[in-house]
Amino acid sequence: MSIVGEVGVIIGLITGTIEIVKSTKSLHSAYKDAKGLPKEFRSIAAKFPLVLEILRNAEKKAQTTKLHDEQTNEAEKNIRACHEKVEALNKIFKAVLPDADANRLERYKKAVAALGKGKRVEELMGEIMKHIELVTCDKLMGTATGDEIKKLEEAIQEMLDMPPSISEDSGSIIQNSSGSGNNIASRVTNNNVGEGTYTNRIPGSGKSTLMKYIYEQDTLQTEAKDDKQGSPQQAQKKIILASFFCYSAGAPLQKTRVGLFCSLLHQILRQIPTWPSELTSEFDKRCELQGEPRIKWEWHGYDLKEVVEGSISYIAKRYPEEYVLRIYVDALDEFGGNVPNGVEEPMDLAEYFESLTLPGRSRIGLNVCISCRDYHFIANGGLKISIGNKNRRDISTYVQNKIARINGKHYDAQELIKWIVKMASGIFQWAVVVIKKAKDLIKDFTPLKHILEFLEDLPQGLDDLYDKSFQMIDITQRSQSLRLLRWICFAQRPLHVKELYDAMAFDSSAMARKNA
Repeated sequence: MSIVGEVGVIIGLITGTIEIVKSTKSLHSAYKDAKGLPKEFRSIAAKFPLVLEILRNAEKKAQTTKLHDEQTNEAEKNIRACHEKVEALNKIFKAVLPDADANRLERYKKAVAALGKGKRVEELMGEIMKHIELVTCDKLMGTATGDEIKKLEEAIQEMLDMPPSISEDSGSIIQNSSGSGNNIASRVTNNNVGEGTYTNRIPGSGKSTLMKYIYEQDTLQTEAKDDKQGSPQQAQKKIILASFFCYSAGAPLQKTRVGLFCSLLHQILRQIPTWPSELTSEFDKRCELQGEPRIKWEWHGYDLKEVVEGSISYIAKRYPEEYVLRIYVDALDEFGGNVPNGVEEPMDLAEYFESLTLPGRSRIGLNVCISCRDYHFIANGGLKISIGNKNRRDISTYVQNKIARINGKHYDAQELIKWIVKMASGIFQWAVVVIKKAKDLIKDFTPLKHILEFLEDLPQGLDDLYDKSFQMIDITQRSQSLRLLRWICFAQRPLHVKELYDAMAFDSSAMARKNA
């Protein structure tokens, strides 16, 4: 064990850190009611008393603390890092608070840019408290009480949950955003009328979840506008929303043009007072000549394609000042299926939707949002968004919500969270699968070192991860897993969860005895 004097450097660093925190706290107190002060500054300043209390206790108790060499090195490393981040936070407060002439938000943005990535005030405060927790916990100095550690962990989580004060991509101040979904939703719904938006996807990156979120946000905005309608002269145009999700493993109507156009037509037409006479007369004519629909005759894809375009033109002519139209198509690439040259079908559909948005074509305010693999023909015009490099924050939020601590230790959890987010490389589903495996190990009180060693052996690709996961299934459960996959793959039609449950519960051995 080291003698007491060997923690002198640590005590000096703690004392210096306390002085800077006190200075920053005093500075904020003098300007806490200043106009234009970013609201995050008040939230961060509210944590200063807790930080000072724990640091002062550590400063006092450190005099009688004995640490071995490894503990001393670890404690010094963390308190030094804490000291540096406290200095950075103090610089930001000094740059933003005093001068009332310049715009405080702009000065905050410049101050963060000067310090570099990861230096937003909420990030700095979260890291400061993490270092303090590491230094004062039982693993190192052991100067903090259980209640103090609990308060620190709650404060750290508050920093993690706080919406980013400055966006990662542009450095602009975010006032009402909590994740990349909000940013992308805004870009889609505010895209110029008569343009297309193409969401390029990596399999498993969460693009369908994002598309659903964007659609729901658009729906909420539409309902809000309807509630705020004033006089007819002041009324805004009503938004007609229509959406379709292609599912290549689903029923025919879920993966064909007929299903796509039938669904869009049904959604569009039910939102307008009257239908195109050409459509109703064509339907009546076919019934008269050919008989009952869906029994004697069916609509064909090319027929419905023209009907969709005709219906959009009808709305533009009949209700020119009343409606705008937004169409969402998710997983366009799945129209190609697994057949040779399967890319031709999504390419043709992409060209069709793009043609609808050409100036003067539909003569109505029309936006089309499509998600698809990154094919070369996608987004020759319009806005293109790559999900792979925009969802890191969302993955991080999801992982943090699933893994709060490991064996009661918040700091171990943070190291694991960073590792999973980094290795996911934008593939949301990869993180979901890996979290399940990590949580199984956490339940068994596996140390962080062994958890990381286990996870590092997992493949990074989603398909390879699924293969590996199946190989790792316990031998006693492998036959059950195989039965489940057979039901999913070889059923005549897609099964509901309840049907799968009944199928798995059925005693196949009893059936075998009956046939014997």
